[in-house]
Amino acid sequence: MSDNEEKRLLALPINGEFHSDMNVEDLLAVSPQVVITLTKDTKIESEQKKVGIPFVAASKDTLEEIADSWRFIGKIVGNEKEGNELGDYWDETIKKVTNQTSKINDSDKLKVYYAQPDVTKTVGSRTIMASIISLAGGISFMEANPQMESANTSEEIQVSLEQIYQWNPDVIITKTAKGRDEILSKDAWKDIAAVKNKRVYASTKYEMLDRTQSLMGLLWTAKVLYPDKVKIDLDKEVKTFYSKVYLDNNVTNDQISQTN
Repeated sequence: MSDNEEKRLLALPINGEFHSDMNVEDLLAVSPQVVITLTKDTKIESEQKKVGIPFVAASKDTLEEIADSWRFIGKIVGNEKEGNELGDYWDETIKKVTNQTSKINDSDKLKVYYAQPDVTKTVGSRTIMASIISLAGGISFMEANPQMESANTSEEIQVSLEQIYQWNPDVIITKTAKGRDEILSKDAWKDIAAVKNKRVYASTKYEMLDRTQSLMGLLWTAKVLYPDKVKIDLDKEVKTFYSKVYLDNNVTNDQISQTN
């Protein structure tokens, strides 16, 4: 990304997000022809009526669906070529992982608990985080315990420490380093298999299991779960990703290892 492009983007007003209050005045000030939101946006109909501008929704519910969202957005903005290229790159990168993880026997798959910043909150089976765990060859908590799941697209499902103990995950992945440190420092967690075997990991800033960088979150998760079975040059893949998606050719190895 050039300095001029970065300055132009940083100068644009912040109009809110799909899960928080939208600033209608700021939105109208930039005179958009269309507003792109997410399928999780529960206010899409009321927002569209309030603003009087067409709203369309892309999906990030699972990692695979983002490829189609790239293609969809490309059509909307009149750049199908780049949208299709990004969608193809997304699919090819997922396949690079699943070609390896699909060979893992069901009996050898690791049980993975994904912890939000509130470490006794996890995610539903139809979320981007759960889809990453599945594609990486793991079994997520709510996938294994569907009877406990009230909303499969929820990213904040409250569970008890007793329920986590009963399931006894092999691996715990936390959204933040603070969450990892909390789990490792509290006696209440010490007898869980993941803690006893030192398999508690904080997802990294450049490969987190959410947002656009979630594609790299898949590569990171697969390598964390199965370091002896998954052969990927993570540093190289991350630099390629940021070059293609963010037009950023300056990502360093030190940045790649940073946690949230």
